Amino acid sequence: MTGKETTLRYQHFRRAVLYSITCFLLTQSVFAGGQSVFTFIRNDASARFAGIGGSAVAMRHDPALIFYNPAGLYGLQTPQVSLSYFRNIIDINTGFLSYAQEFKQYGWFGAGIAYVNYGTQRRVDHLENVLGDFNSSDLALVMSYANSIYDENFSFGLNTKFFYSSLTPEHTSTGIALDIGVQYYLPLQDLTIGASLLNIGRQITPYAETQESLPVDLKIGVSKGLEHLPLVLSVNFHHLSEDTGETFDRFRGFTVGGEFTVTDAVRLRFGYRNEMRQDLKIGSTIGLAGFTAGFGVHVRSYVFDYGFTSLGKIGAMHHVTVGFAFQ
Repeated sequence: MTGKETTLRYQHFRRAVLYSITCFLLTQSVFAGGQSVFTFIRNDASARFAGIGGSAVAMRHDPALIFYNPAGLYGLQTPQVSLSYFRNIIDINTGFLSYAQEFKQYGWFGAGIAYVNYGTQRRVDHLENVLGDFNSSDLALVMSYANSIYDENFSFGLNTKFFYSSLTPEHTSTGIALDIGVQYYLPLQDLTIGASLLNIGRQITPYAETQESLPVDLKIGVSKGLEHLPLVLSVNFHHLSEDTGETFDRFRGFTVGGEFTVTDAVRLRFGYRNEMRQDLKIGSTIGLAGFTAGFGVHVRSYVFDYGFTSLGKIGAMHHVTVGFAFQ
């Protein structure tokens, strides 16, 4: 068998596997429903993407895209690692770690960890007697693969996920899931179109006796680099798979973001989350709820990103990410 025949067989096999997984995921998403578990995986995994309102589905070349659209790993020039942290307004600590690199002739592989610590809780009985303390936490492990489909401008990505959650020592839960993502890049227009279907799977071990569904999320979006301005604009639609009862309510979860390149070393970001702004409305005052901002500093192989998300009268979330590109 010639090398050309081997390559063609590999390409046909890859497309067949991708087609089979796509059919499976779409079938699962139709029947997914009910109360969701492991929703922590929807937190922003990067200060960069938090700064643009989570509009990351059509962004490219960032290891943190494992958590948004694994197809975005395709084309990474060097191995990269990203470590993110943010503290919620009620002292919930959240961290994300992601790594991705290319293996010649095989594609791009990545791995990620998402961790949430809810702090120490006090256990009491029905008579309010203190029985001791315990810790609650969530964990997700992710393995990722990305490659091209027909040409270098059309990429796909796949994730496998394992979830573990501990509410109390007696109430723990596990689950598995798959993600699939695609991107198409038009170089002449500097335009990327992306879509991802996330968290298709099932809860293996429930907390008690009730089986819960996973937070299935269908995202679509576009990112466009402007011709006469160093600005990339992104528009995303999230949670399109959720049954809201009203057709147009499915599109309330849109986000808009922009990344402005000031110099090779400095980037400024802004964004808007429509669903968050609507959900956080208190009375007639919303304030800046749903608006986001941030910046990034690139020094040689190091990256520092900061992201700010306003929750209006409730407060704000601050995201910090440190990245490194191996040369």
